[in-house]
Amino acid sequence: MNAKNLFIVLFITFSAATIVAILFYHNPAKEELREVKKELQRNTARFNNASHANRDIENVRMKYEQSLESLREVEKRFIYRRGLGEITTRLKQHAQSFNLELIDFTPIFKVYFSDTSSSRVKKLPFTLTVSGSYLDVGHFIESWPEMEFFITPGQLYLGKKGIKSNLIEADITGLLYAWDDTGGTHDAR
Repeated sequence: MNAKNLFIVLFITFSAATIVAILFYHNPAKEELREVKKELQRNTARFNNASHANRDIENVRMKYEQSLESLREVEKRFIYRRGLGEITTRLKQHAQSFNLELIDFTPIFKVYFSDTSSSRVKKLPFTLTVSGSYLDVGHFIESWPEMEFFITPGQLYLGKKGIKSNLIEADITGLLYAWDDTGGTHDAR
């Protein structure tokens, strides 16, 4: 074999080896690298989603805690069966803060105790009679939403206290809202 033929054979062998190496080694390696990159992108996306989800869970947990706290504040405003006796005293003190005299407070317990509905919130109708000036009665009724328990006015009947008096007597009907705690404890959720 002469040098020229040897060169051609070596050149063809080297070229064939290069082509075989490209076909059998380089292309699968490129494909494997591409798959690894795709997997890395998927895992990065999962990590980012998990990270965002974790932050979202924390935000939801904080909102839940805030809602639970506000519900507990609302729950404190309900009257419980064991606290029904204190209502007259609390209403009397509240009326006195408006320069009014509490003459009569008559809750209609029959309605409360005979209520068989499944609702845990029970309405307790009442009549209340106070004596004082017209404006003081108005301010007294206006202050009910800020009281420490739920109370809503119904009807108001006004009458003069005496012939020579400028004071009025106001008969107010309304509702107190009581929590029926006979069925166990209240879960604020």
